[in-house]
Amino acid sequence: MLRLRHETPVGTIETRFYGAERPGFGANTNQTYAEILQTLEPVSAMRYLEQVHGDRIQTLTMAEPGIELVGEGDAMITGDRGTALVIRTADCIPILIFCPESGTIAAVHAGWRGLAAKIVTQTISALCNDRSARKAGLHFMVGPFIARDSYEVGDEVASQFLPGASHVRPNAKYSLDLEKILRAEFAANAINEDQVEWHHTDTFVSPGWYSARRGDSLRNFSLIARF
Repeated sequence: MLRLRHETPVGTIETRFYGAERPGFGANTNQTYAEILQTLEPVSAMRYLEQVHGDRIQTLTMAEPGIELVGEGDAMITGDRGTALVIRTADCIPILIFCPESGTIAAVHAGWRGLAAKIVTQTISALCNDRSARKAGLHFMVGPFIARDSYEVGDEVASQFLPGASHVRPNAKYSLDLEKILRAEFAANAINEDQVEWHHTDTFVSPGWYSARRGDSLRNFSLIARF
């Protein structure tokens, strides 16, 4: 587990990236969520999504204690203190966001489909327009995801992005650079490099993280909470 804690004027922001913690850990079950929630003593509520590789954002308010599936989507936003937002990945990019001025937090699951649909841009827009966050004040934590040289895709995927986001392999397939795509989206939204913490690990080659491309059925869990 990669655990990061930030002290802000509006409380403590806890962020965690869980990988293959032990054999069997990482199933999308209440048991996994309950196990994680038990270690977040100041947190009483945990929310997660039916992830669909799209661009839908769930905005949550007045969370009751307990664990709850909040519907379909690939991003969540809340201003509630004591609520943990959890997403699952296995090669896609987990992005955790917080505003240290308002205390608003967000969790984003961004695969190639989500990036093509500009889910990060839409989440930033929701934070700033709907939750009154300052774009220049947002902090982003990017967890482990599949690296360019490990991510082989066909032309139908590579063609969704600008040519510089991929390069041709000897077998006529493409290597897709998710980091380059995300960096370009940050830049297009005027997000400075010092606002983003990158935690680089290639999920495909690292045994400490699950990878769907490697055949894993379990998932990495990423969470953010304010208390």
